[in-house]
Amino acid sequence: MINALDFLSPNQHADVLSYTPVAGGIGKQLKEATDKAIQRGDSLYLPAGLWLIKANDGLSPLSGWRINIPDNKSLLVFGDGDATIIRREATETLKGTSSLIFIAANDKINISFQNLLVDGNEANCPIDLNQPFAHEQSANVKFLRGNGTPNNVTFDNVAMTGCVGDGFQTNVKIQSLQVRNWRSYGRTRRPRADIQLSRIPLQVTNVTNFIGDAFEMEPSKLNAEHVINLNNMLVRGAFDLAGDKETQQFANVYASNVTHLAQVGIGLPFSNF
Repeated sequence: MINALDFLSPNQHADVLSYTPVAGGIGKQLKEATDKAIQRGDSLYLPAGLWLIKANDGLSPLSGWRINIPDNKSLLVFGDGDATIIRREATETLKGTSSLIFIAANDKINISFQNLLVDGNEANCPIDLNQPFAHEQSANVKFLRGNGTPNNVTFDNVAMTGCVGDGFQTNVKIQSLQVRNWRSYGRTRRPRADIQLSRIPLQVTNVTNFIGDAFEMEPSKLNAEHVINLNNMLVRGAFDLAGDKETQQFANVYASNVTHLAQVGIGLPFSNF
């Protein structure tokens, strides 16, 4: 196990543990800790504290927390539940496809997030309303184009709050997505999806114990053999399983104990339910 605290200066170490914001964030140090964990084949531990990441403009390679797992490798990032807060520093106006955590879509990689709270700090983050992609293509966690098709992404006991755009968004091909014990809350501006599947996983999507504002997918370029399992879900806002209206393909959805509270914003043309 790699402890991310070991990559901080003494002052940064003390600030993180006391929930004191570190000016400029510690995205660089988190990347160094991540690279070391991947190199050693270890997991990455973020102890209870405030892990502030510099506001990302969507352009600078130094902004955000960038995770680059080599082909055929795996990484587990875990913390101490809601006491481990990964937060965006709200000091710069967001433009472009800004996101907090970027994952390179490399071939046959596996990545898991466990026992974390990810805070996009949306209520305090200045947004240029003339930059629509500051909302549309932003996320707390998002894939960047990479060299292949990731194998699996897992979120287990992860809370998403203050999302500027989506909570988790994938617009690249991945084989499978596993979501367990997910909570989303704290939006104050334009609503987006807590989970946005711009490309549906090729094989299977399993979502169990989900509470959030919105769940959306766009079933374009579907693998006909894919399966989406939804269990124990409470969706307060948009629940869109239809996706792109121009597609003639349908999602293979199996659901149990799913509650949708909103009266609008739902699309349900699927082949199995």
